[in-house]
Amino acid sequence: MEIFDTPDYFLYAVFIWPVFGVLSWIYIHGCVYTTLRLVGYPADFDKILNLGGLLALTIGVVLLIFDWLMVLIGYHTSAEFMGIAHILIADPWAIALTSIFYKKYFGVPVWLRVLLGILVRLLWIPVGIVYIRS
Repeated sequence: MEIFDTPDYFLYAVFIWPVFGVLSWIYIHGCVYTTLRLVGYPADFDKILNLGGLLALTIGVVLLIFDWLMVLIGYHTSAEFMGIAHILIADPWAIALTSIFYKKYFGVPVWLRVLLGILVRLLWIPVGIVYIRS
């Protein structure tokens, strides 16, 4: 997309990410719900969406604050720096919270929690690739 081919991409991304967040939230967690149901675990779509909302509110806010700080100090034009920083900030926190949640509410074993973590990251790629420049 032409609008995303700009050095100020991350400045514009701050306004685009909320829309992207809602769309990916429903899509990804709908797939997780379907996967849990297909393998025979009792899944509650509301609880799964609540986890996604919790992650968006906790981790997402931290990422938005980080993004704005990088805009203020001028590091927002480096896609590599921003991408690696987002992975280091978000992924460990998200994986830990998700793993605890799936065990507590659905009794999901470790192997399935790992597979769901991989599934979430794989499902995010086709949606995220539209908005993320490399």
